[in-house]
Amino acid sequence: MTIKPRSARALLDARSKLHAIAAAAHATSAAETGRAANAVADRNRALDESFIEASASLASARSVHDLDRAAITVAASRGDLVDATQIHAEAAARSDATMSTLKVRSRQLRVAERILETVTRELDDRESRGEQRRNDDMAARRR
Repeated sequence: MTIKPRSARALLDARSKLHAIAAAAHATSAAETGRAANAVADRNRALDESFIEASASLASARSVHDLDRAAITVAASRGDLVDATQIHAEAAARSDATMSTLKVRSRQLRVAERILETVTRELDDRESRGEQRRNDDMAARRR
């Protein structure tokens, strides 16, 4: 069974579009991962600042309530850091998934390109052989 060149080109076009979609999805998820990493760094700095603030409030604490406020400040900053870290982990997992999808789409695109090259080469060979036969027939008739 032969593959028609039009079908091979249509396959290549479809695979190219799927590859472009996968590349865009991966670029988006990579950007989200970068933003999530920046958020983790920001939350980490905020935690460091809350430690500094807590140490200052502990130094000037006059009651148990002052100690509780310092603990609440640090706990809130830790909670924000944990949330940001979880969001970053989820974004990294999505980025890995889109990367694997992009690899699959790239492989499929290369296969479609090879199919089109093979079909085109076979069509050219067939046309060349037909042209050679016609030339041979015309040369044989002249004799």
